[in-house]
Amino acid sequence: MPALLTRGEPRQAADDGIDPRLRARRDEVSRDLGRRRRRRWKVLAGLVVLAVGAYGVSRTALLDVDQVVVQGVDPPSSDQVIEASGVRTGVPLLDVDGGEVATRVEQLPWVRSATVDRGWDGTVAIEVTERTAELQLADGQGGWLAVDGDGHVLGAGAQPAPALPQVQGVAPAAVGGTVDPKVRDAVAVARALTPALRTRVTSIALVPDGSIELGLRPSGRVRWGRADALAAKVEALQVLFGQVDLRDLCGIDVRVPQAPVLTRSQPCA
Repeated sequence: MPALLTRGEPRQAADDGIDPRLRARRDEVSRDLGRRRRRRWKVLAGLVVLAVGAYGVSRTALLDVDQVVVQGVDPPSSDQVIEASGVRTGVPLLDVDGGEVATRVEQLPWVRSATVDRGWDGTVAIEVTERTAELQLADGQGGWLAVDGDGHVLGAGAQPAPALPQVQGVAPAAVGGTVDPKVRDAVAVARALTPALRTRVTSIALVPDGSIELGLRPSGRVRWGRADALAAKVEALQVLFGQVDLRDLCGIDVRVPQAPVLTRSQPCA
């Protein structure tokens, strides 16, 4: 009967029939496997330590927001941008989501677009592109609304802005909203006017039939017609203003720019 392997006997007794070279190779493989496992655990532990350390550093003053810089606007507007951004000095830099900050800033009615950049020096830079007011219209309550070329209402004021033509025939909208798209016809005419003509034009009226009329300073109106042939109509106005006595002016008709008509009847009908 073969001998039984008891608990106290060495394992080698069970391997007496194995080639010593195979036994050595098997032992080496086992040791190598153990070494690889230990290396993996060491690497994993190192990564955990690094992650914890990095997170800890990100929550310290070493990586917080030291300043918020606004570019593209004047100082008073910068304060509005910083307030709208929600970014405050002292917060962890990694907590600042540039996309979310830009979205908040773009909620300001006068901001067209915003981009945000985080610097490892602790600076959050916000680049702002503003909307430009091109027209104004009465708000129906005694005040005035500034409107850009897309009909977007940028802000409100108690007094009209001297440099902006006043639009008539367009219903007002809340600040941040958009007025009737037909206001773009008034924008097209306003953009076509030369600087000298702009000083003479006080209002741009959108008539229900789709035509346009311009109010003049100190008196008189221009029957413009549709928002077409802009260059020719502007040239016709320039010729009249430069060559004709405009005293007692009632009206100018440039609907056919090649044959403008001037009337002087007073009172103006």
